[in-house]
Order: sequence, then C-alpha cells, then structure tokens
Amino acid sequence: MAGLSSQLYAQSKPIDLSSPNGEIKVSINLSDKIYYSVAGKKQELLTKNTLSLTLRDEILGKSPKLISSKKTKGADLIKPYVSLKFSTVKNSYNGLVLTFKGNFSVEFRAFDDGIA
Repeated sequence: MAGLSSQLYAQSKPIDLSSPNGEIKVSINLSDKIYYSVAGKKQELLTKNTLSLTLRDEILGKSPKLISSKKTKGADLIKPYVSLKFSTVKNSYNGLVLTFKGNFSVEFRAFDDGIA
C-alpha cells in the first residue's frame, strides 16, 4: 500500500495495470494530461494516447491532480439474451479507478482479450 500511496504524489511515475492472465499491460502516466499505453504479448499496441473530456466550461483530464487510486477485480458469467456460440460469456478483469481533483474519476479495466 505504501508503494501505491507514493504513486499518488509522484505523478511522473507510471501506474500499471495487467489483465488477469498477465498478457495485456496498461501503463498510465499523469503530467499535463492523462496518458495511457497498452502492450499485449510483449508488443506495444497503443503508445502515449491521451484521455480527456471536453465540457462546456472545462476540460476534464487537463493538468490532472490525482487524489486517490483503487485497484479492483471482477469475475462473473454473463448469459446473453440471444444465444451466441457459447451460452455464457466469462467476464474477468483487473481494474483501476483513479479519482482526481475536480470531482471526476477514470476507470481502466484490463481483460484477457482487451481493455476498457
């Protein structure tokens, strides 16, 4: 927990998140904007993408000030209304919720086959 707390104040250090099987890795960097990179099977897939939301009077994600960070996990089975190839779909992920000054949060989720 001490390592996570130190990341809250040293915003130049990346915050990392991995999929449950460890094959997909998301790296989040906070500086003038929220940046994220994604690697899968040791190959860079997305590099230094920015994340923001423009509202009428402000831009969320511009000069972000991290207040807290919380890691989450999820694992459940989803039964689709319309039958697909399988009658159930496994929904397993590792998540990271970042809460910022200005009363907004961003949640990253890493699945075994993608990110959200």
